Amino acid sequence: MKQLLIFFLTITTVAHSQVVFNVPEIEVPVSEYINLPVEIETSGEIVGSLEFALNFDSQYLEFEEIIVTTKAQEWLTYTQDWEGETVRWGGYDASFGDFTISNTTELFTVRFKVIDQTWTEIPITIGRKTAGTDLGWDIDVDNTDGYVNKMSLPFDTQPSDGIYGIVYPVPVKGPLTFELTVPDNGFYTIRVITYNGTLMKSTTRKFFSGYVSFQMDLESLASAIYLLQVTNGKFVKTFKIIKK
Repeated sequence: MKQLLIFFLTITTVAHSQVVFNVPEIEVPVSEYINLPVEIETSGEIVGSLEFALNFDSQYLEFEEIIVTTKAQEWLTYTQDWEGETVRWGGYDASFGDFTISNTTELFTVRFKVIDQTWTEIPITIGRKTAGTDLGWDIDVDNTDGYVNKMSLPFDTQPSDGIYGIVYPVPVKGPLTFELTVPDNGFYTIRVITYNGTLMKSTTRKFFSGYVSFQMDLESLASAIYLLQVTNGKFVKTFKIIKK
């Protein structure tokens, strides 16, 4: 049985903060890896140096690597795995101005291997965060620790082996096309759910076993990332969709 977990970073900003690090919502299948993409919001500041640290519980997680983006590769950077409990990334614009960051930019992805899934407290917390201008002046950064939340979503967890197929286009603006192979004759429920478990749209259709194709209009939904389920009560297939 597969459990679906969502990890997301919460950092509370204060009034004087100029730079904020954040991690978008991601889904983490059990017994896999945790990939945390880290981005920076500059609030218009010209950023020429950064340092960011994640503390993690080595009983449950093992640091694998930091994968830097093309933008971060323009900087002189370092990665440090400190005593197996803290991983740090730091860097600066060695050109002194040519490769500064002045808008929201994804910097890198931190990759952990899950070695034990039995944690009851969050195994990742946010450590040191600093930022500076291209001239070496410090920039205010929120100094709260932040934390990575884990929550189980109220999804069906039946096996998906009986339902196969694709949905497109992704991203989608209006109608979403389904091309599926279903195992049994009967009624199937199609649900669109937010990452916090809110049901946004639901419909039921009768299918005959084999290939089926149909569309669902998503134009009324707000722009966001959603999870879409197709289930007949015995099998369930989940897709991630992006609504423009």
